[in-house]
Parts: sequence; structure tokens; C-alpha cells
Amino acid sequence: MRYEVRATTEEAGALLVLAERYGVSVPKLLIDSALAGGSQAAAASASEREAVLRQLLAAQRTLAGVGNNVNQIARRANIDGEIVADLLTTHARARELVGQIAELVTELRVMGR
Repeated sequence: MRYEVRATTEEAGALLVLAERYGVSVPKLLIDSALAGGSQAAAASASEREAVLRQLLAAQRTLAGVGNNVNQIARRANIDGEIVADLLTTHARARELVGQIAELVTELRVMGR
């Protein structure tokens, strides 16, 4: 469904500033504000999404480091045919991170509803 909203130049500017601050579009900001009980609640919701995104990015960086460790282990295994004891630890950490990322993605989906 489509709705039309009229705003003054000042109101439009203020909405754009708020939307940019929270990383959402103006229509999304308006909908979240109305459904969440006002702009403060919408801002809190946007802040929560931002926090989850930061956690997701941190997990992604850590997972990239784990991938680097796996590459180093594979390189060593190719050189001398041995698998380093760190492999089990690295594998366990990778599985843990994948689980954390899945939880964060689910949390973001729920927030987006």
C-alpha cells in the first residue's frame, strides 16, 4: 500500500537528518515511529539494530581471522603432512562464530518486523 505525506521544507530536512542518523529511509523512520509509539521509541529500535549490526560485523571479522588460521593450518599440512593440534580449536571457534552470526541475523529479522 502507498501513503502520501506532506511536509514542510524544515520538516523534510529534519526527517532526512533523523533517517540518516539511524541508517533507515524516511518512510521506514515514519512507519517505525508511528508503530513504535513515537520517534524516541523508533530511535531506540534503530539504536538496537545498530548495536546488533556492530556485533555482526565484529563476528564477521573474527570469522575472517579463523579462516586465515585454517589457511595456515592447511599450508602447514601440505608442507609436512601433519595437522596441527590447533585445528580442533580453530574448528570449534568457527562453529561457535557461525552460531553467533545466525543468532544475530535472526535478531535483526525480528527487529525488522
